[in-house]
Amino acid sequence: RLDAPPPVVVVRPPQPTLREASRGLVDALLDGAFAVVDRPCHPEIMLRIMQRIMERQFIDRAVAADRAAAIERADARRAAGGQ
Repeated sequence: RLDAPPPVVVVRPPQPTLREASRGLVDALLDGAFAVVDRPCHPEIMLRIMQRIMERQFIDRAVAADRAAAIERADARRAAGGQ
């Protein structure tokens, strides 16, 4: 099992009514979908969603890792008697 499930993008067919569209959107988001896209959609929309996924999944992790490394370096300097 993964610590965090991978992001899910729901691509759904056109919804017959606004009520069904709203209900389906809420259900998908409550089930953990990262995004919900109605077909047909422009490829640029999918590219933007993929960009957001990459930013959230990888850039946020890299920033957290950089912060953790900086804290460890500061702790090591303090332990060595430096500032």
